[in-house]
Amino acid sequence: MVRAETGTGRWWAAGCSSYVLVATVAGSLLPLDTERLRASVGGFAVMNCHLDFPFGNEIPYHLQWDKDGETIFSWYSGDEAPRVADRWGGRLRRLGDGQLGLGRGSINVSAVRETDAGLYRCRVIFPNRSPPARNNGTFYYLDVDGGNLIVTPPMNATVLEGDRAELECLPKDPASVVQWYKDSAVLSELPELAERSELPPNGSLVIRHAVSTDLGEYECRLSAPDGQTQSASAFLDVQYKAKVVYSPKERYLPFGKPASLDCHFSANPPLTNLRWEKDGFLFDPYNVPGVFYSMNGSLLFNRVDESHEGVYSCTPYNALGSEGPSAGVRVRVSRAPALALRPQPLYLARLGASLALPCAAAPQPHLAPVLRWTRVRTNPCGRSRSTCRASAPRWRCRVPPRRSHISRPCCAGPGCVQTPAAAAALPAAPRRLAGAAVCRRATATPRARAALDQGAYKPLRPQPLYLACLSASLALPCAATL
Repeated sequence: MVRAETGTGRWWAAGCSSYVLVATVAGSLLPLDTERLRASVGGFAVMNCHLDFPFGNEIPYHLQWDKDGETIFSWYSGDEAPRVADRWGGRLRRLGDGQLGLGRGSINVSAVRETDAGLYRCRVIFPNRSPPARNNGTFYYLDVDGGNLIVTPPMNATVLEGDRAELECLPKDPASVVQWYKDSAVLSELPELAERSELPPNGSLVIRHAVSTDLGEYECRLSAPDGQTQSASAFLDVQYKAKVVYSPKERYLPFGKPASLDCHFSANPPLTNLRWEKDGFLFDPYNVPGVFYSMNGSLLFNRVDESHEGVYSCTPYNALGSEGPSAGVRVRVSRAPALALRPQPLYLARLGASLALPCAAAPQPHLAPVLRWTRVRTNPCGRSRSTCRASAPRWRCRVPPRRSHISRPCCAGPGCVQTPAAAAALPAAPRRLAGAAVCRRATATPRARAALDQGAYKPLRPQPLYLACLSASLALPCAATL
């Protein structure tokens, strides 16, 4: 009994003999259930093949793909690597993960060439079973378009850093012009890469000494004399030992807070191990309380203290090895800035007198104490009011922080002078002297001072010193008799 299902890509026969139903299609003899695929030169083709195990139980099997009767792919279950024909090396691989609804015997043909057109068959043989074949024979016929310009398109390649890399792009017409692009940029616009590259007459791209930055997608665009164009692309993978790309000379970690120490590395293949050293000795976070490894190999400190100070270095590893350790990073523990000597919140002084406000920073190791004085803005007196809110100069002394600072305000002297015409705020002009603030007497406007000096007014003068609470209102008497 022979049964066939068209469109399913399968056929089978009962008994020990196998039969294939064939038909003449476009002058060629093909099985009736052959599925036709179409791909362009430089493109790819996915051929699906489901595995049908007896009673649904997986047993040892042999997967084989043929093209026009020639074996191009062979794989025994349990083997690490399949056997691929020389002409298909690097272009044919098995898709055995079962994703996208594909069978475990599916294959992907990349960098399709014009000569890849033909009849393909998937066969599954069970060597420990009789009969060895079951529901066997999936057929595909591949048509290749665009072979009129490019004969051999580029194919994906993997090289080691420093080795020679070559990407083919053979035109059918030698008079055609071939231009190469990397990540959509013309090769001539990449001077560093162009200097290490050459373009032979056959249209290939040759990189004499590959570096890690050469990794990317390369595309060859071919222009024929008659104006036709065609392009094909491939991916170049440059592998190298794991190496450190950046290492700071010094790092400050905040005392009593969580922090991290990173190792900036680059690795292809991916990182497999990362080793830390402290002061020349192996540093294993698993043996140090409060220190952990992060997913990327960084050191995580749960609560920083002085025991974490030292010189750290990291060494990354991958499957190819390591380029060596990083330069030493000096880790220092910094405490929050503090004031050892603070000014008082309120000072009393006569107008015109000098006043020194003490302020000193608590010493810190590895850091020179620095102080900064700033004047805090206060609300000026209104022009139409004879009574104004006290606006004495307020000064703030602080230690410049790395993350935070501690400050304390101080105040000295009245800052308002009342004239008959208007009440104006005349803030004192400060001078800095050896870390202390010196306040200078405020004066009235030149016009009001001239009027007072000429005796035009007989003022009721304010007292030279007033005591008031911060933010309280204070009336300064000032009256004149014309």
